[in-house]
Amino acid sequence: MAVVGLGRNVVKKYLKEGLVVACENGPETVTISGNRESLAAVVDLIKTDNSDIFTRMLPIRVAYHSR
Repeated sequence: MAVVGLGRNVVKKYLKEGLVVACENGPETVTISGNRESLAAVVDLIKTDNSDIFTRMLPIRVAYHSR
């Protein structure tokens, strides 16, 4: 899982198959969930597009709020 400082509609443009918005933490903060390698790739892409966007990979073993 990863926290991203973007709203649901904006972050959905970055999501690949198997990744989902797991939780809307606020209007401009969501948690995304799915395969760890895919999450890392999406987080890297978001940071490449805008280095000021907050992102954090969450240190968990099992994702929740998703399949």
